[in-house]
Amino acid sequence: MQKYKAKVSSHELLAGSFQYLHLELVNPDRIEFKAGQYIIFNIDPSRGLCRNYSIASQPTMDHAVELLVDIKPGGPGSEFLKNLQAGKEVEFIGPFGNFVVKDECLKRSDLAAARSDLNKFNQLLFVATGSGISPLRAMILDLLIVKKYQGQIRLWWGMRNQEDCFWTEDFDELEKDSPNFKWDLVLSNPPADWPLHSGHVTQHVLDYVQAQRSTLNAQRTTCFYLCGNKAMIDEVSTKLKETGITGEHIHTEKFF
Repeated sequence: MQKYKAKVSSHELLAGSFQYLHLELVNPDRIEFKAGQYIIFNIDPSRGLCRNYSIASQPTMDHAVELLVDIKPGGPGSEFLKNLQAGKEVEFIGPFGNFVVKDECLKRSDLAAARSDLNKFNQLLFVATGSGISPLRAMILDLLIVKKYQGQIRLWWGMRNQEDCFWTEDFDELEKDSPNFKWDLVLSNPPADWPLHSGHVTQHVLDYVQAQRSTLNAQRTTCFYLCGNKAMIDEVSTKLKETGITGEHIHTEKFF
């Protein structure tokens, strides 16, 4: 565990209630972390209130950390980060957490895989709701841009309203540049003319798993990374296990 001092260099409203903060490190001025890990702020020392926030930036940005915050809940943590304006100095500790892409999820090592480049890599499926996209974004950027991962990566991101959406152009560009990456935005409260996926991400993930069941089970190991509200994570985890996906291949991080 390391204590860090940082300065807020930018604080941006992305859309709706979602804000993005860039914290430039002051002392120490470098940080080592794995994509998916989080840091902890002591937001009210008098009451001992601490809050965890996943790092949204990729580990190669070691001079700063970036955070995605949904301020809509209006709790102590939301209020604390909402009021961090540019120039403000803050302290946090970290990094923490085991919600990272596991080595065993990246590459098969059995003889059958060694004989075939097609089956060399495992498949990674990411599912997020709301600000749960934060650690998954860091993981996906790290996999595609830094590690040059060649296995199939799928992302489903559930949001409520169209006006709350952000980073869509970034993910579209990433999909365009990376043939092995595909993502889908799912709105639970879409406008009448919404042309893309609607409903809840759970059903879309399960439909995909059912359609690809023989491939998922026979050709390569598939690892799931779920991050977002508790209801989504509990439902998706339960349904995946009912289809035969073992718990060791389902990794979760709940955002309350």
